[in-house]
Amino acid sequence: MASEAGGAAEADGGAQKKAARIRVSGRIDGGGARANGSSLGQCGANVDTDASPSNVKKLIGIADEMLKQKNVESVLFSGKRIGEQSNLEKVEWFAEQLVLEHQRRSCRIAPTVAFKQPITTTPNKS
Repeated sequence: MASEAGGAAEADGGAQKKAARIRVSGRIDGGGARANGSSLGQCGANVDTDASPSNVKKLIGIADEMLKQKNVESVLFSGKRIGEQSNLEKVEWFAEQLVLEHQRRSCRIAPTVAFKQPITTTPNKS
């Protein structure tokens, strides 16, 4: 029984991690589209709003290339260096951290943030 519950928790955690990774990579896709010069404010079809299959494939290709890249990091007083991790590795790490934090918060008895109860006063009858 315990192993079944553990397996279910692992499967749930894997699904949560995948969902978090999709949400984060979706934001990266949007950032990449904006960086490539598209704008939501312009009229007509553009990279952000064109849902045709060919455009979706193009955007997925761009996102895949961005996730494979290693970014250039600025080092104080030393110039720049190429990062050690690819963007995909960073997104996966971030998704894992989101899932872990969600699991930690869902197991707590008390909420993470305690809401202040409003103070009600009765008017003085004099």
